[in-house]
Amino acid sequence: MIHQTFLNENIPNSYFEIRGYEVLREHRSGKNGGGLLCYIKSSLSHEKLSGIDDQSFCESVIIVMTSQVSKLFLVSFIYRPPNSKYEWNENFFRHVERCYGYCIDVIIVGDFNVNLLDISVKQRWTLTVLDTVNLTQLISTATKISMTSAKLIDHLYSSRPTKLKKNMEWVIAASVIII
Repeated sequence: MIHQTFLNENIPNSYFEIRGYEVLREHRSGKNGGGLLCYIKSSLSHEKLSGIDDQSFCESVIIVMTSQVSKLFLVSFIYRPPNSKYEWNENFFRHVERCYGYCIDVIIVGDFNVNLLDISVKQRWTLTVLDTVNLTQLISTATKISMTSAKLIDHLYSSRPTKLKKNMEWVIAASVIII
């Protein structure tokens, strides 16, 4: 669902407007291409967080979903480039800690370019990343399928999966269209 964009800040949101949705974007700073663009239903009460990460981990769009009385949960849309170095993991740990600082109910969704159908990759990813940040992966089937392969590279993590299932319509509404 999430796809890397090749946009920059000189291209206005008006090019991507869809009635009833707000456009949210982040761009790679100082590099060609990269970044995320997503749409959120205008009727959903939300706040986009900016400046939560340093420049080395900038491919994320972070939204706090709110009600009239409280923060419901935080959704972070992530893109991890395929050949990311180990430092990306360290930046991801800090990202998750900062997300927890805003809200205890955290959902992280995105293209991680880590194939969790490969058992050895899954074990390494779980031991080095997921166990460290207390997140549960909720997708178990292939998300990228071709004639020659099937991979699970698009991940959906939750800090509280049972609560997420109760509020799934909010999550779906928050991630209706991600480009």
